[in-house]
Amino acid sequence: QRVALARALAPHPRVLLLDEPFSNLDTELRTQMRAEVRDIIKRSATTAVLVTHDQQEAMTVADRMAVMLGGRIQQIDVPEVVYHYPATREVAAFVGAGTFVPAVLDATVAESDIGRFNIDAENVPPQVDLLLRPRDVTLEPDPTGIATVLSRTFQGAEYLYIVQLPCGVQLQTNQPSHLEIAPGTAVNVRCNRVRLAAYRDGSRVGLTSAQVAVSSSRNGQGSPEGSTHPLSSERVHDERAHSLEGFSVERIAQAGVRHHQP
Repeated sequence: QRVALARALAPHPRVLLLDEPFSNLDTELRTQMRAEVRDIIKRSATTAVLVTHDQQEAMTVADRMAVMLGGRIQQIDVPEVVYHYPATREVAAFVGAGTFVPAVLDATVAESDIGRFNIDAENVPPQVDLLLRPRDVTLEPDPTGIATVLSRTFQGAEYLYIVQLPCGVQLQTNQPSHLEIAPGTAVNVRCNRVRLAAYRDGSRVGLTSAQVAVSSSRNGQGSPEGSTHPLSSERVHDERAHSLEGFSVERIAQAGVRHHQP
């Protein structure tokens, strides 16, 4: 397989089709070859089309990524946008693990078990689902937290946690392996991202733009100044630090769903 790659690249073609080129390689060699082939292609200014069923491979190698489902291309964009702001719930599920958390809109503020967020969109329905990827939240053990750890699975550098939210959704999240939280522990869930994609009836309908701090306690009797709801973030993050450079809300929202014949 490596020889076949070398033969294909040797004539310095203008266009190169790579059809599952790394499928028969072991994990370590596959990672090495991805980097080497991408470097050669970039240095030779060759246009390459990579066909793969490995989502991580597509996101690692590609400058632009197309997701094909049912014989149609559902979305074309840079990998970061496809991963964090997929055009549909179907695309979201295909490109990586994620959890959809319900939120209720009060004017332009979406209230959910993981915090309150401003929504940048017009005509957003009163109820939406917010997409959270496994590393989009931080868990903090807290006896007053209203989320509960259901399970913990060791995966080497990380633990995979399943966390029960009050809304009934079970949140899937990856946390560093030095953070050991036993099943049954009450936790706070802090959202690390400013922009989350919001969905209704399977399609993306908007994006959040900022977290909204609140000052109510779990029992509704008020909290000391500066405290927050145990599942919401007490910090309104700098949007620039948690957004994709060069991708405005309007830029992503206008991308939409593209249906192309194969």
